[in-house]
Amino acid sequence: MQEHSGVCLKNSDVDELRARFVGPKEHKARDLVATSLDVLQVLQGRKPLQNHIYGYVVLMGDHHTIARGTFRAYEILHDKSVRIANRHGRGGQSQNRFARLAEETRVQHLNLVLDRMAEAFFDGEGRCSVEKIVVGGPGPMKQQLLEHLPEKWAEAVDQNPVTVDHTSALGMHELVQLLEERCALVSKVELQRQRQRMRKEGRKDQKGQQRGGGRKERQEKANERRKREEEEEERLREERERALQEHLERRKGKKRQN
Repeated sequence: MQEHSGVCLKNSDVDELRARFVGPKEHKARDLVATSLDVLQVLQGRKPLQNHIYGYVVLMGDHHTIARGTFRAYEILHDKSVRIANRHGRGGQSQNRFARLAEETRVQHLNLVLDRMAEAFFDGEGRCSVEKIVVGGPGPMKQQLLEHLPEKWAEAVDQNPVTVDHTSALGMHELVQLLEERCALVSKVELQRQRQRMRKEGRKDQKGQQRGGGRKERQEKANERRKREEEEEERLREERERALQEHLERRKGKKRQN
């Protein structure tokens, strides 16, 4: 209800529901309601995935786009092209020199992207201010960016880059759309697993009832049986002591008569 209908329960709401519905009822219904309220209490602080703030980075060799926001509404903070040494200049540059210049400009571009990511997604103390940072792009540059990340960013940045066909605003739109579809699929799978767990727990409880109660009920019955056995043992011990005392008194009486 909270995930799909936008209803957000507060602590006071859950407490009121618990007081109203969890009472001296038949134990199976009571346990079911109590478990449901426990689940609600866990979920009440969560927000739907589409309302989380993410960081988005789309880049290729000579262009990068950085945005921040939700799946439904995001703001493009940077959309820049950079000059990359991608061809020989006049004067017959050597192949080694060209390769070195291309590598230098590539590293400079990566460092520029990292600087802008730090400005957009991290606060002054280095804490990530978004749910997750996702990197995408049409070529190998996205993987190279992940390899150049600072170690302290490892948990903040998704280590699985997303392949998109475009750059700039169109590539950003494609990235966000793919992420929304992925999260919707994950939510659906999680919901199915949750239903399977509930059905499994229900079958376990049903089998337990058929065997004479669930684990808790069996434990209670065992405690009651142990208590009755101890009480019976105590009663027999008292009877034996009383019989022995009467026997001793009768012997004393016979000795006095003799």
